[in-house]
Amino acid sequence: MSFELLQDAAFDIGGLIARKMGERIARKQATDWVNGAGTTLPFGVARTALTADSTLAAGNALTYAQLLAIETALDPAYEDGAKWYMNKASWQNVRGVVDSTGRPIINGQDMGIGLDGRPARSLLSYPVVLDQSFTTNTVLSGRWAVLGNMREAYVIRRVTDFAVIVNPYTSASSGQVEFTAWQRADGNVQNRKAYSLAGSNAA
Repeated sequence: MSFELLQDAAFDIGGLIARKMGERIARKQATDWVNGAGTTLPFGVARTALTADSTLAAGNALTYAQLLAIETALDPAYEDGAKWYMNKASWQNVRGVVDSTGRPIINGQDMGIGLDGRPARSLLSYPVVLDQSFTTNTVLSGRWAVLGNMREAYVIRRVTDFAVIVNPYTSASSGQVEFTAWQRADGNVQNRKAYSLAGSNAA
């Protein structure tokens, strides 16, 4: 960041930079906790190496029966506190599923307003959480949704707090201040029985 911008800004631009860096790190972590393959990344809750508990039929179109199969695969011991997790495109496809009479399975009763003003989505009586880190159900061989109790299923280890280092020296000859941010964290599945993993077909 140039000295001039830091000096001339009419607001706390250093604070803005720190917030945006924290947001980017949090978004990267969210993606890794879903899809991370291990080694230098966390082990994601929906990583491709995991075997899906229920896989869509060829063509990956959603049906009511297939949604029931995902719910049936969840161990009853973990139904309490269970939620669906999927991205918004998959949720849109779920909303397009109709019953034998052509009526959508998601109706107005499933789309109330939550305490914070956001839509209170539900599917088969379980709350729905939108997480854009998941693939869409139409992606071949993907892992597009989970249903389960994530407090039991997954553990996140935050080794350090989010940290920002402001370095005014290294690039001083160029009239710049360096901002560096990081956070050490890890994650892994601790109870695979606590959630059902939905997969899409390879064809």
